Amino acid sequence: MSSKGESRRRAGGSTAAGRLSSPSKPLHSSRSRTTFLVALLAAVLAAGAAYYHFVVNAPIRLAPARPTPATPTTAPEPAAATPERPLSHAELTADFPDALFRKTRKMKALAASGSATLARAPDLLTLVPARNYAHDPAAFTQGLLVHGGRLVESTGLYGKSELREVSLQTGEVLRRVPIPPAHFGEGLTVIPRSDPAAAPGSAADDEEWFMLTWRESTVHVFDSQWRFKEDRALSIKTDGWGLCVDPRTRSATSAGVGSGAHPRGLLVVSDGTATVRWYDPADMREVKSIAVREWTESLTAPGTGTWSPVPKLNELEWVDGYIWANVWYDHRIAVIEPDSGYVVAWLDMAHVTSIIFAEMKRESAARASDVSSATLNGIAYDAERNVVLLTGKLWHRLYEIPLPIPGLAEATASVKAAIGLV
Repeated sequence: MSSKGESRRRAGGSTAAGRLSSPSKPLHSSRSRTTFLVALLAAVLAAGAAYYHFVVNAPIRLAPARPTPATPTTAPEPAAATPERPLSHAELTADFPDALFRKTRKMKALAASGSATLARAPDLLTLVPARNYAHDPAAFTQGLLVHGGRLVESTGLYGKSELREVSLQTGEVLRRVPIPPAHFGEGLTVIPRSDPAAAPGSAADDEEWFMLTWRESTVHVFDSQWRFKEDRALSIKTDGWGLCVDPRTRSATSAGVGSGAHPRGLLVVSDGTATVRWYDPADMREVKSIAVREWTESLTAPGTGTWSPVPKLNELEWVDGYIWANVWYDHRIAVIEPDSGYVVAWLDMAHVTSIIFAEMKRESAARASDVSSATLNGIAYDAERNVVLLTGKLWHRLYEIPLPIPGLAEATASVKAAIGLV
């Protein structure tokens, strides 16, 4: 061993002996340093535990994210004038590709004009049937009317479409006339004979029945005996959905309906859109049209809103000066002011529809599968009894609604006053 190693060993031995022999002297050994480090570590761990407890239990508060400005992909358009009112949902969705929200430029201009003064949306009135009758559950009802005390119905579906007379009391089909199987039957109406005293089937009997077809551009015309009039085959440029007669036009010109006299009355036709058209029954020449709209109140600015189109108009009936319209797959009936196209009230049949659907589902699996097609459709005004009869496609019941509808006159008057039609 070298002298340097030996000297270190000796020095270390003497130091240890000195510590053991002199306990009153301050200790600077490795044991004291270890104790100090342990104490320090314990303090650090305690502080860490306290901080962890604070962080875990403290509520998290995030600063709101700042919106990132979008990078324009095209040259910016000139800034539009600041609107006088907040944009409604209908206006925000005006350019959506969905046909339910698409508007024409005319509609957009109207919505942005002085219409903000209207603060009255149409009321929703629940219809309460007085009674119900049996109805053929296989009838895909497209048109319904009461004429001369008889209940008459037109049905749809290819190969099953027909004109039929039905017993109101039993639902039995008393008479039926099919149309070509390649035609899908739609709305139905009748133009009464000019001379009420004319004998049925006589030369003076000019009563005619009109039945639309869906996409076949054909209007079937029958005489009072329901014989198809081949010489009266008419065509129409649009789809055929609902059909009724404007009684105001039977003897003289009606304001806003068109020029010239129409002694037999004009046909009113819906085509599944938000447009209703008037046609001359002599040649199916279009006389006028209106866009059917309802006032939709703004959710952000009470008292303001916009006009929204009402699409999918289906079966039509003229009732006490208004057009009642079914809306495809809707449990409501629109009450339309015929000169402006404004919906002045909605009539609700949701409770009746739910009962019909529940009964269909309980009856059988086959009937349960019919629910998907069983929309409310079919309105017949019986002026002699002052009631309206309502049914639907594949419904097994037909409902009688007494007139007048409670609250309807007040509701229509309020909307018309707000619009300025009175």
